[in-house]
Amino acid sequence: MTIVTPHQSKALNIEKSISLTANAGSGKTFVLAQRYLQILLDTSTPLSKVAAITFTEKAAGELYKRISVELDKLISTTSDSELKEKTEKIRKQLVSAKISTIHSFCIDLLRDFPVEASLDANFSTINEQKANELIDLTIEFSFKELLRDYQSNADIKKLIRLLGSQARLMAELSDMIKKRKNIIDLINNYYSGKVYDITNFLLNTFVRNVKILFDNEVPEILKHLNKINQIVLNNNSKNESAIEIQSVLEKIKSKEELISKLKKLKN
Repeated sequence: MTIVTPHQSKALNIEKSISLTANAGSGKTFVLAQRYLQILLDTSTPLSKVAAITFTEKAAGELYKRISVELDKLISTTSDSELKEKTEKIRKQLVSAKISTIHSFCIDLLRDFPVEASLDANFSTINEQKANELIDLTIEFSFKELLRDYQSNADIKKLIRLLGSQARLMAELSDMIKKRKNIIDLINNYYSGKVYDITNFLLNTFVRNVKILFDNEVPEILKHLNKINQIVLNNNSKNESAIEIQSVLEKIKSKEELISKLKKLKN
């Protein structure tokens, strides 16, 4: 019998919905597999009405394998004839279970309701390589169309000069299309304002993130900087750079002061 932790026990309560966050190796797949089996074994819910959705094919495969193993284990160990019969039935039906990635689940959903989704029932999905090819072809076509317009032609040539080549510009556009959700979010929430506001936002974001980065590291950084500098001074007490660095380090009392003096230390 597998021993569960108090947190896992709470997560196995199928009477309520839960949101679970946990580190790698903490037993998320185990908990999900157990919840899946509890729903099937402790309720009258048919297999076709239960879905287990993951992000990757690997995770879906691991979950399917874990559920299969648990079912086989229960079949071989239970003495309850009714439970055994129900478990064997689930095991036989498992091949048709909805244990898949979110992409596969959505594809199956669209195939079941193509009319409602305004899709051809015989639609097919494309892989990442094909999607990238279509993006590149679309960019090439758009380039040709824009180059026919005098103003657009001048703008594109300016961008090509700025980035160094047409290939680089096309690569950047392709990358922006793939990250379009982030780009649109930036445009709507940040880059729609005045230049001064955008500059202020970027500066404040940078400073805030640098402070977070150095928050717990300042004492360690100062310790090593002092140690290195002291070695230099021990070898040559008149070393001008080491003397200046020592002066700067002695004045640093906080992470804010360290950040403001990093450039001087670098020089």
